[in-house]
Amino acid sequence: MATTMAGVAVAGAVIAPGSLDIRVLSNRADLITGGDALVEVARPPHTDADDIRVNIDRRDVTSEFAVRADGRYLGLVTGLKNGENRLTASLGDRQATIAVTNHPIGGPVLSGPQVTPWVCETEKAGLGPAQDAQCDAPTKVDYLYKSTSAQGGALLPYDVHNPPTDVTTTTTDQGKTVPYIVRRETGTANRGMYQISVISDPRTEPKPWAGPEGWNRKLYYIFQGGAAAMYRQGVVAGTTGQGSYSFIPDFALSRGFAVATSTLGVGGQNTNTVVSAEALMMAKERIAEEFGEIRYTMSTGCSGGSVQQHVISDTYPGLLDGILPSCGYEDWLAFDSETVDCSLFDNFWNRDPGSWSADDREAVMGGSGANCGKWKGGQYARMINDPRIGCTTGPTGVEPDWVYDPRRNPDGTRCTFWDQQVSIYGERDKRSWGPVEHRIGHGFANRPVDNVGVQYGLEAVESGKITPEQFVALNEQVGGYDIDMNWTRSRSTADPAALSSAYRTFSTSGAHLATVPIIDYRVNMDQAGHPAWRSDAVRRRLIKVNGNADNQVIWKSGTPFDPFTGAGADGQKEHTALTEKAFATMDRWLTAIEADESGKPLAAKVVADKPADAVDTCWINGVATTDQQKCAKEMPNIGNPRMVAGGPLSDDVLKCQIKPLGRSDYRVKFTDDQWRRLQRTFPDGVCDYGKPSVGYQLAQPWLTFRDGPGGRPLGDPPRSTRA
Repeated sequence: MATTMAGVAVAGAVIAPGSLDIRVLSNRADLITGGDALVEVARPPHTDADDIRVNIDRRDVTSEFAVRADGRYLGLVTGLKNGENRLTASLGDRQATIAVTNHPIGGPVLSGPQVTPWVCETEKAGLGPAQDAQCDAPTKVDYLYKSTSAQGGALLPYDVHNPPTDVTTTTTDQGKTVPYIVRRETGTANRGMYQISVISDPRTEPKPWAGPEGWNRKLYYIFQGGAAAMYRQGVVAGTTGQGSYSFIPDFALSRGFAVATSTLGVGGQNTNTVVSAEALMMAKERIAEEFGEIRYTMSTGCSGGSVQQHVISDTYPGLLDGILPSCGYEDWLAFDSETVDCSLFDNFWNRDPGSWSADDREAVMGGSGANCGKWKGGQYARMINDPRIGCTTGPTGVEPDWVYDPRRNPDGTRCTFWDQQVSIYGERDKRSWGPVEHRIGHGFANRPVDNVGVQYGLEAVESGKITPEQFVALNEQVGGYDIDMNWTRSRSTADPAALSSAYRTFSTSGAHLATVPIIDYRVNMDQAGHPAWRSDAVRRRLIKVNGNADNQVIWKSGTPFDPFTGAGADGQKEHTALTEKAFATMDRWLTAIEADESGKPLAAKVVADKPADAVDTCWINGVATTDQQKCAKEMPNIGNPRMVAGGPLSDDVLKCQIKPLGRSDYRVKFTDDQWRRLQRTFPDGVCDYGKPSVGYQLAQPWLTFRDGPGGRPLGDPPRSTRA
């Protein structure tokens, strides 16, 4: 599927008869990292490859090239300097040249200046001390194997000097029967840590033109959940400790997939989706340069892992060819809005606990009270927005002395999502500065948090679930948070520049999501922080932008599971079963798209080549049905505070447009005193959810932030020209 990845690959370009063409295969020619690149020189028919000469900035690298088994003239060019390198191929009087721009392996590539400080953790992973501030360290390769007597698919350490005698075999989806020995590479990139695993016999060193026999040239990339803006490298799961390793999924490896992950794809480590996309891009480049070109990439991930899949597919299309979000959220902004509202409600009820019953509270939360409890217990609103919490240790630990404190360390590192992404959001306009910002002489990061005009509990009061007085008091007293997440009587106001950056880069609009097949699956976590309506929110966004959501399949199981407590063993088993079913179905879907030579646009191929059994399905008491009316009856959606306030199911309004407050707009009667209080609460008016959000725009593909916040389009990939 390389030719469909318009933002990434240039393989398969048509060349004029009689000319040379240089194709950088491992990544875009302007996004190369680490000093090497897999390159093809496409030559005219009936010419001798021995007559081709290749050089980099006049350094002859012809010896790195040869005609490979598939007839292509390929080479792995090494020793690229940081910055532009001029690659030239010559054949007689014909020449082609292309600019190859190399970036340090420690990054950045697209995401702009990196935040500091950054805690390196290479020693924890057994890679030795970090060699520099980028957390670079020597790459480690070890081997694991599956034993003939292994239980549950666990992998055991494999000693290449004293090979075990109980190695089992597997037959890949390409019909290759090979020893079940896994080459596992752990390395550093972009200040994170990656891991790539693939079935590979240690007796044969893989090459990019002769990959491992057990590799089917497909990639399964694992994102992980959580939500925290930590300023640390993180350690890849399974790199420490002794004994068996079960993190690498057998159902993918045994079929021949390479499996990769990065600590920068863990939501609990990093919520900057541009950095996460960078890490994914660099891992794919590494695979291409070691094992060969990737046919297609599918991904998986729950919660924060689903956020990254949705957003990266929309903002960096082509990096992922098929996504499998589970227990999903649309994006970080939707998640943050809910956690902040829950925190504000908690503050309000702590001040006035007596007049609100449990049913009253549920009514204004849309039945999501248990979720609000989860967010309160995890202090997620503070993990996202409080500059004093979450940089490295989370809400219950002790933060380092370099963390911001408005009195003791006002110029310290701020632990918010937005400040960790200041290269993308930019700093606040001086007109918005608070006392601390004036004191230190610069602004903090722009912030998209806003609840101006939001009528909390609107549907609850109009349906009689709460009284007019409760409605007035809640909105009058709920307040907001200032830039340091101190509660204020006034509502929170988003910085305008933050809204623009959020929609362009971090909010899933669905503009490019239609080119990616989606199987969204989940077990019942409605009261465990991951409600099923989030899948429908993505669908609404797809329909709003594209007119349909035919590329999205939703699978729901009514079996409950709580990832916070581990309660619900049957739900965990169901989740595992759905993961494997979704994986197998997506593999068939992508294979069909890959084989489609119809010439249709990619989005049309995605719909036309969807497997017949890839349809919306729910499991009620373990029994599958495609009757969506029955599914909706047995599994009704809960809501959240913004939907009760009149917001759309798409949940894509970061800051609402305002309409005048009108007494006749309500189906309930307010006393004159209550109406005066509402007028004071909403002096400029209330949310008009019939209009798009302030600052709303479609996600912009392939933005680079090298030149500053807000980003600019990267443009088309470089192509070779006649020299």
